[in-house]
Amino acid sequence: MTSLLPSGTGRPRATTGIPGLNDILGGGLPAHRLYVVEGDPGSGKTTFALQFLREGVRLGQKVLYVTLSETTEELHDVATSHDWTLDGIDLLELNSLSERLEEDANYTVYHPSDVELADTVQRIRAEVERLNPERVALDSVSELKILSQTSVRYRREILGLKQFFAGRNCMVLSLTISLPAKANNNCRASRTASCAWSETLASTAARDDNYTW
Repeated sequence: MTSLLPSGTGRPRATTGIPGLNDILGGGLPAHRLYVVEGDPGSGKTTFALQFLREGVRLGQKVLYVTLSETTEELHDVATSHDWTLDGIDLLELNSLSERLEEDANYTVYHPSDVELADTVQRIRAEVERLNPERVALDSVSELKILSQTSVRYRREILGLKQFFAGRNCMVLSLTISLPAKANNNCRASRTASCAWSETLASTAARDDNYTW
């Protein structure tokens, strides 16, 4: 079974797990791309990512949730609040940023953030290579921005991840509370997301695959 649906332009689209959103986007999101989902805390980014991954599970796909900011227990709480389970979703839980920096405070040659940034990115890549998932959620890449220290380095890391996923049979949702300098596709979420859809959004999505809600 596959989630890929033809669009009006012939470009395959992947269903999101949200029927109304699929309708607005002409069947779903263009497949095999990296998307940055930006929004305030509590705006529903994690919920959206879980719906996206659960849809992959429903379709028999391998899916991966990488959490850099929330614990596995917190993710289970979010799922339970919607009467969902995380069955079928592979989880990679990385230690909280503050704990990692505290543990590495004794580094003398390299700044702790430099060591942790390289280690975090490497662990993400290694897990993706091991599982070869078709859908991935990164929650949240804002942690990578803090470790990067500069916007230039953060942009380089995001583009590096984009290049890493390029050519793979994989879609990626990168969740963030702040918009990176540049990414392939951007989505913005607000607390009024459920009622903020408009004809403008639909026409924009059909035109250039940049989404705002």
